[in-house]
Amino acid sequence: MGKALKAAKPAAKATAPSVAKTTKSKDAKTKAAKPSPAGAGDIAEALIAAQPGTSKRAANDAVKAVVDAMADLIVKRQGLRISGLGTFRVNERAARQGRNPFTGETIQIPARKLIAFRAGKDLKAAVDGAGKTS
Repeated sequence: MGKALKAAKPAAKATAPSVAKTTKSKDAKTKAAKPSPAGAGDIAEALIAAQPGTSKRAANDAVKAVVDAMADLIVKRQGLRISGLGTFRVNERAARQGRNPFTGETIQIPARKLIAFRAGKDLKAAVDGAGKTS
């Protein structure tokens, strides 16, 4: 009976062992782990903390509205300056010729627009001061 039960079980799928990619440097043990960057949810939580009684949905909607308005202004006016934070600019990169590294074939790279951000004086000072311990 034992052999019959074993034969009735479906065969387990053969899968390759998963390999986790690590980007640890040689001295990773001595360095403290960097915190992950904040996101829109973190901004919404900060709004809730600053304005008690604000719902999570209202805070998320406010963050989305601000981000959408910023994106619209950057597109329409080719930039946006926020005092204390910095300047967003649209830079144009001209079309150019490139080379496929595998085949050596010359290819045409199309022109495109890129967004650049330059931090303002207040933001630079806040970031610089955050790393210093007194």
